[in-house]
Amino acid sequence: DGEQVLEMPSPEKLTFYVSSLSSLADDTPRYLFMIIDRVVTDNTDAFLDFDQGSTSLDTLRPGNASELARIRKCFSDVYSRRDMVLDSIIVTASCSPEGSVKFNSGLAGGRALSVKRYVLDRVDGLEDSLVRSESVPENWEYFRTLVANDTVLPPARRDLILKISEEKDKDSAESRLAMMPEYRYLREKIYPRLRTVNFSFHMHRPDVEKDTVHTKVLDTVYMKGLEALKNLDYKAAASLLGPYKDYNAALAMASSGYDDTALSILSELKDAGAKADYLGAVLLARMGEYELATESFRRSVRKDPSMAHRANLDPELSDIVKKGNSEYGMLLP
Repeated sequence: DGEQVLEMPSPEKLTFYVSSLSSLADDTPRYLFMIIDRVVTDNTDAFLDFDQGSTSLDTLRPGNASELARIRKCFSDVYSRRDMVLDSIIVTASCSPEGSVKFNSGLAGGRALSVKRYVLDRVDGLEDSLVRSESVPENWEYFRTLVANDTVLPPARRDLILKISEEKDKDSAESRLAMMPEYRYLREKIYPRLRTVNFSFHMHRPDVEKDTVHTKVLDTVYMKGLEALKNLDYKAAASLLGPYKDYNAALAMASSGYDDTALSILSELKDAGAKADYLGAVLLARMGEYELATESFRRSVRKDPSMAHRANLDPELSDIVKKGNSEYGMLLP
């Protein structure tokens, strides 16, 4: 009805600074020094399921179908690369310790050959001379790795299994494992992971003559962080530039409100320039350290006189300049 029932107190005045710190960014490109090898090797493993004692590759099994599709794509990607020349591909099949070493040797070799034939039939343009098949009858090395990192086997029993696996007579070692209560676990959980087929791709860079070339490339991560800083995306800039702990990293932290971190980074810089001293003055002023801020600002102006006029863009330093005229004497040389 137009009657005043309550008088609301005026809110407290809020003061915040709108600074243009991002314009202080150092645009100098940053590079990474890299060592490029002429010869490049890459590899991947496939877990293919064969019938017990068989070298025939069943391509229709669900697990095999998905693994083979992945391998075909991998082969096609490597073979179609224009920056690399494919020298050779080694297909290596391995078996679990079940059965004799002699039998597993023939079994692993036959499986490697089956996979090689499959790849040659399915990858267009792949020459037979580029693909070689090899075998590891029983992959005891990987067996020890799996057992050593297993969290189910009791430590004492795990150590005993590892000790047995080190025996030279591998048929005897497998027989001893078969007598252990943990053998069922080994057969069901560890052994299947030993029946793998490894694909090793050997390539070289045609445009590189030496074995290794030392070069430098643009640090794209750093430049992306610098771009984020200029676009006022301070959160992204702090995340990307922070690990570098250089001047731009300090600027990103200061723009994000991490004043202590920014000041800590600046304190570790060697041969700090005018911009670094200026940024330090801003940070010290924010913390109420006006005398130190004044000193840092003076250093900045001595290194670059144009920084004296820059203070008009940042309210923190505008206050320092005004206070300096009356309390600390003239700030400018």
